[in-house]
Amino acid sequence: MVPDLGASHLSDEQLERYRDGELAAGDVVHLKSCEECAGRLREMDEAMAVYVEYRQVVQAMRPMPPRPWASLDALIARDAESGRSKIVRWSLRLAVAAAACAVVAALVWRQNAEQPAIRASEILARSASVTAPRSRDIAFRVGGRIFVRPAVLTTDATPESDAAARHLRSLFVAARYSWRDPLSARSFQEWRSGLRQKLDSVNVIRQQGQESYRVRTDSAVGVLQSASITLRAADLYPTDASFAFLGEDPLDVSYAPAESTPAAAPTAGWPR
Repeated sequence: MVPDLGASHLSDEQLERYRDGELAAGDVVHLKSCEECAGRLREMDEAMAVYVEYRQVVQAMRPMPPRPWASLDALIARDAESGRSKIVRWSLRLAVAAAACAVVAALVWRQNAEQPAIRASEILARSASVTAPRSRDIAFRVGGRIFVRPAVLTTDATPESDAAARHLRSLFVAARYSWRDPLSARSFQEWRSGLRQKLDSVNVIRQQGQESYRVRTDSAVGVLQSASITLRAADLYPTDASFAFLGEDPLDVSYAPAESTPAAAPTAGWPR
């Protein structure tokens, strides 16, 4: 069964009631403690501020009439004999249609831009509470090479003799992405939350009778330009992740088979 992902946050209608001072006390407490709901409220306020500024600019650009504006009927009657009435009517209709299209386009764009971000945040927040077995190993695959290490490190230190592992660690550190626990929704969400510019997408994947979510975030700035994580829909358990670092080959991370690494040596270097 696919989890219900929309029950833990306030709706847009509730956020509007908060702005009007009509939100229930319990929901106000949630808003004050929920970064996601507070962020959506800020975005709504920013959008309203942009709209008010636009109206002010339009008003400032509009010249003051030297006398009271004539009514639309008077303008049409006055210009009827000169043959301009049809032009006036069509111009007004086109202006109204253009304004309506602009409003609809803005609403559709905002909905399309916000929904993936909201859904990505909800999925990642729920998956962050899933406890993964720390005894397992993960495999890094890049450029035909494989590097295996414990899924969760107790320290950021990397053996100095392993140059490839040190290079990977430097990329994650530069991107402010957890090197200790790279295959987790919590690490993905922490990196994503620190981005000023991002584009989210959520896709449903069905393979061999199993359904999964693939959450992807792209950023135009930073060393990590794109990252994605796949979560099983049944329990939101992370199964694999992909990273696209600037100037580097694509990097894939997944859990290594239990038999791939000897118990006495859980960390393996790059094959020569």
